[in-house]
Amino acid sequence: MAKQGELDGNIRSNLTMTMARRGLTQRAVAELAGMKPQVLNAYMTKKRGFGRATIERLARALNVSESYLIGGEATAAVDAFEAVMDRGVFGAKTPIVSLAQAAEWDKFTNVHGDGYASGWLPFRLRGRNDIAIRVEDDSMEPEFKTGSIVVLGESEGDPDGKYVLARVDKEVLLRGYRKFEHGVVLTPLNTAYAVRVIINKDLHRLHVAAVAVGQVRLYDG
Repeated sequence: MAKQGELDGNIRSNLTMTMARRGLTQRAVAELAGMKPQVLNAYMTKKRGFGRATIERLARALNVSESYLIGGEATAAVDAFEAVMDRGVFGAKTPIVSLAQAAEWDKFTNVHGDGYASGWLPFRLRGRNDIAIRVEDDSMEPEFKTGSIVVLGESEGDPDGKYVLARVDKEVLLRGYRKFEHGVVLTPLNTAYAVRVIINKDLHRLHVAAVAVGQVRLYDG
């Protein structure tokens, strides 16, 4: 297990990299996380160590996993594997479907029926009706790489702060979901893609089909 100083160093490095990629200042991140800028600065300048609650707030603000902040890709992969070992059901199967199918996931009563899936994962992470999709573009990198497989399940309560599969009119998107006073923001992690804002009067155009509950990552080399 990594020591506190090493973990703090990893978090500072990953925060700095993420802020640089997205063009965010410390002040902007502090506002997103609901903390004073001087408090975040104290963490970033080694005057404070990161506690679990602070890590959760920062991960939520940036729409990344806690594992990504703590240790980047390698730690996140280990955590994902351990999650399968701890909670997954081997011998059960999760169907891999198209984005169009996934957007209508909640309308199907039997996702294990013949002809429904294009492929299968040899385990189940959470619910019997979970499904999986292949990421088709780089809009959610670095968290979700093109070609990786995301496991989706039914949203348990408010999806605010989670990664969701959403349909806006006829467009299907994997995005971070955040609520604000005037509506909902669907956020890509890759700044080359546009943020989608759906104001309250247009929420009838938005359908959240599922939330991300796990990922099978791909690595180069």
